[in-house]
Amino acid sequence: MSNRNMLVQIRIERARKQLHMLAEKHHDLQHPAVLKQSMLLDELINQYNRKGEQQRLIESRKSLENKHTIY
Repeated sequence: MSNRNMLVQIRIERARKQLHMLAEKHHDLQHPAVLKQSMLLDELINQYNRKGEQQRLIESRKSLENKHTIY
């Protein structure tokens, strides 16, 4: 796992903990602060998933190139 992925995972975990704290504090999942934090968490998760998808595509292309290499 790359350092970048680890950093994003740490940010996701921190955002998730902050979301739980805000939800408990406001006793309302529709509170603006809770919704804002939820959207931030969603964006971090989307970033992580996009990076994983990009990495899988790169690995898939390399695999295909290796299969089609003529010796």
